[in-house]
Amino acid sequence: MRKVTAIGFLFAVCALSGAAMATTEIYQFRDHAASGGASIADSTGCIFIDFGVWVSESVSHAQGAPTTSTDALVTFLKYDICNSIWIAAKSGYTSAASLSANGSLDSATLSATVDLYDEVTGTTTATNVSMTWTGQGEIERGAHVFKYTLPDGMAIARTNGFSRGATFSGTIGESIL
Repeated sequence: MRKVTAIGFLFAVCALSGAAMATTEIYQFRDHAASGGASIADSTGCIFIDFGVWVSESVSHAQGAPTTSTDALVTFLKYDICNSIWIAAKSGYTSAASLSANGSLDSATLSATVDLYDEVTGTTTATNVSMTWTGQGEIERGAHVFKYTLPDGMAIARTNGFSRGATFSGTIGESIL
């Protein structure tokens, strides 16, 4: 087990209205998300790897047809503490990820190719990312209301969501996590 993390589902409705607006506009947003990260040291204690993976499958609906996107953000850092040098400092984002999650938060699977830019070498590499989350523990529920005052009206956002701790495993390129 690398780290306990969260997978969850979120439903939010945001209604915008105000004196300057002729009509009320309603936006709906539904999201399935999973995230994970860890810091790992090799057997010598010299090489440290820190990584994070965040993925979100969203459906938004404003006036017109719904829009769907699946986005993934990946960070991968590798540092040699014994020699004080960065080996890799990679990060990247894609809106072409594939996320499969079930409604009971038992599991989620990510498959994506992410262009990771390495700050150390100045290069970008297409990197395959594959992660699987397995839910553990109790499902937690949370609800929130946010109110924002805007120059031409007011925005009210209501969220209702569920989350659950999980273990995960997978790969980022050649690194097995």
